Amino acid sequence: MNTKTIITSSIAAILLAARSSACDFCGCDLPHITLEDRTGWHFGLSEQYTGFGTLQADGHSISDPAHQYLHSSVTQMYIGYDFAHALGVQINIPMVYRSFRRPHDGGIERGDVSGIGDVSLLAHWAPLHLERPDFILAGRVFAGIKFPTGDSDRVLEEAAEGGDEGSVPSGVHGHDLALGTGSVDGIFGADIRVQWKRAFLEAGVQAAVRGSGRHDYDFADDLGWHAGIGIDAFKNDDLNIAIEARFAGDTKREDSFRGVRATDTGSTVIYVGPKVIATWRERVSVDAGFGIPIVRENSGIASVPDLRFQAAVNIRF
Repeated sequence: MNTKTIITSSIAAILLAARSSACDFCGCDLPHITLEDRTGWHFGLSEQYTGFGTLQADGHSISDPAHQYLHSSVTQMYIGYDFAHALGVQINIPMVYRSFRRPHDGGIERGDVSGIGDVSLLAHWAPLHLERPDFILAGRVFAGIKFPTGDSDRVLEEAAEGGDEGSVPSGVHGHDLALGTGSVDGIFGADIRVQWKRAFLEAGVQAAVRGSGRHDYDFADDLGWHAGIGIDAFKNDDLNIAIEARFAGDTKREDSFRGVRATDTGSTVIYVGPKVIATWRERVSVDAGFGIPIVRENSGIASVPDLRFQAAVNIRF
């Protein structure tokens, strides 16, 4: 395997892993897209875990005598087919599991929810792919549709929220526990990457445009982004390992319920952390990384994230 092939393989693997922050509240999906110059099937699994353990009111930490938490895990299986260089389709099937502790009806409620999330169908195209000795510039665009396969019935809890005056406020709400948005949504995004010798820069953005939801509850549109700088730390004829320092974030406005703004649903979070990406023989890629939030803004009273972990494995046939 020559240097050009190794670099191309590295670009494909990291663009595969260069996904925007997923929305934990609605079981959103992440596109896994490759730029490898071959046709055929690919299959993979990804995991995103987010731990919410800090109670905030309008962006400021407040006392939490109930010791509330929300542990959110979104595990996705995806399968796709590339028809030609940089052109293909993919289906994502997420499984969602969330456990929580919160004040409820004058006591403490502990529980969990689980099930299939919102399935999505995605298409990608990479119109930008420029190669020169020791230099590669690559970019892609993708779009898709998300179907309301996840259970959104938990949003009905919003009608009973508020509690008695003086009660301990809950930061884990019905919209946090819903497995899907209950709406048909559009997904749009783009990535770009520049590599010179072993060093690389990459960035991307992903937007979800929400439709009308079930139960007269409409999730707000959300926007995720990522940017990072990294280096190929090790490579030989079979294996390439890259290390990246990454910034990522997501933001959304407030949802609406029965025509009224849900004032505890807006958020903006920015994470920073490391990521490691390994590729083997251009067919198997693995990535893992975590992010610590450095910005946590929210509206109303809500539990906000303390940690996010992401990992994925992709196999090409």
